[in-house]
Amino acid sequence: LIKSTILVIYDKIECTDVQDCIQSFNLAPGMTYKKINKNKFVLTNHDYNIIYEQHKPIDQIDFLEANKDLPQAIISETFSNLTDITQIKAHKKGKSNYFLTSINLDPNNYQINNLAVDDNKKIISIKINEENLEIFI
Repeated sequence: LIKSTILVIYDKIECTDVQDCIQSFNLAPGMTYKKINKNKFVLTNHDYNIIYEQHKPIDQIDFLEANKDLPQAIISETFSNLTDITQIKAHKKGKSNYFLTSINLDPNNYQINNLAVDDNKKIISIKINEENLEIFI
């Protein structure tokens, strides 16, 4: 968590064989989404917006609607009661991969630029507005 409103997720995957690696997120009930570009979306719930962004190229991203037969994109907040939601699934094929994801809870005041990972130095670098930050991993 950076600046109390920015969440950065570095999700590293190591496999013995080539796999379709998937990073999943469940959205809150009633949350909608709008595509900004291939890797960036505005998530909206009532009167606030969140920016969800993948900062490393991915193969595809799916927004799955609720389907109780599969089951997918449903949650149970109380015993025996199911709630429909939307689920985000980012896909990347490979043996050794990582997802670099940001969730910006306050996009009106903070803009994320140049989010990157240096695996050799074990550092995540990020520029928020005009401030450069480094996080050791």
